[in-house]
Amino acid sequence: MTAPLSVPMTDDDALARQDGEARADALDVQQSWLVQAPAGSGKTELLIARFLALLAIVERPESIVAMTFTRKAAAEMRERVIGALQDAAGADNADASAPHTALTRRLAHAALDRDRALGWRLTEQPSRLRIITIDAMATSLARQAPIASELGALPRFVDDAEILYSEAARDALAAAPAGDPHWQTFLRWLDNDAMTATRLIAQMLASRDRWPPHLFTDEPAALRADVERALRFEIRSAIRAVRKRIPPALTVTLPMHAANATSHFASHPLAPAFAPPTGQGRDRRARRRAGPPLRPGRR
Repeated sequence: MTAPLSVPMTDDDALARQDGEARADALDVQQSWLVQAPAGSGKTELLIARFLALLAIVERPESIVAMTFTRKAAAEMRERVIGALQDAAGADNADASAPHTALTRRLAHAALDRDRALGWRLTEQPSRLRIITIDAMATSLARQAPIASELGALPRFVDDAEILYSEAARDALAAAPAGDPHWQTFLRWLDNDAMTATRLIAQMLASRDRWPPHLFTDEPAALRADVERALRFEIRSAIRAVRKRIPPALTVTLPMHAANATSHFASHPLAPAFAPPTGQGRDRRARRRAGPPLRPGRR
């Protein structure tokens, strides 16, 4: 007799096996997991399966919290959990054909057993499932501590916080100490334009997710390095954008045109108004070739 031939495992088979093992690991409710996968790969279904697995071991369904970004997604997830429980109540495990469907059905049966043992009646009271948005979770925590959060008893979220950012910016300007050198530098740079200062501060508040990482630490050197790194990136991006728009021939001749313009400006009748103070030991001929530096505050 000859031994049966073994079928070699393909790359797709290996990936499917790894995917199955990863999904099984994520259902280990004694461990915490970070699941990263592209859209349409079944992350929501996996989350529902883990939710059902947790329902089978907790004392109260409210002790499980699942959070998502939108109310629509939260409602859909709650409907799918309740739907899995209802399907499990009216069918056996053998009715499920696909492996993932069979797994969800098995987990739902275990959750139903826990439901009946403790009298939760989740299919009749789905509101006991805490599947909520991140905003709703934050609001709930703030309402539990109105004094510590300094938000009062009924805080609420707004979709467009631009008005709040502007109000906070105006309050910051009003409370700024008159002798603070940092505020003085900032306002001097804006020619004491309060409206522009308010707008810039409000824009900064709206982009807090992009603030430098060392902004909240007592490391001014590290913060300066972060800001300078961002400035270098912006400068290089602007230079690349300009280079793409300049014809190659002009790129070659542009330095010559700049030198001619500098030489012409140095001999212009208005040039003395922009010239630096004398007596600094600099060679006038070199200064004439390079062009005089502009002095702030002079027109």
